[in-house]
Amino acid sequence: MTHEDQVQTIIYPRLDALGYHLRQAMDREAWYITNRETGTIYVLLNNGLQWHVNEMSGSSSEREMLEKEVRDAVFLNEEECSDEQQ
Repeated sequence: MTHEDQVQTIIYPRLDALGYHLRQAMDREAWYITNRETGTIYVLLNNGLQWHVNEMSGSSSEREMLEKEVRDAVFLNEEECSDEQQ
């Protein structure tokens, strides 16, 4: 699964349910995360090994929560895929 597929099928639905909007940046490996309520912005990046969230205008505690949500979503999906293969 490509990073773009992960964002569309795994990460976006989870963050959307929490009140965030994602849109792809100019860089194909980066997405902007916007809090619909406050307008704060973060950047979602993948370094090839794992996902990271960087602050642009938000708080570090919100950034940490977003990063945990993203990593949990990807991890749970990988676990489900692993279980299906067995």
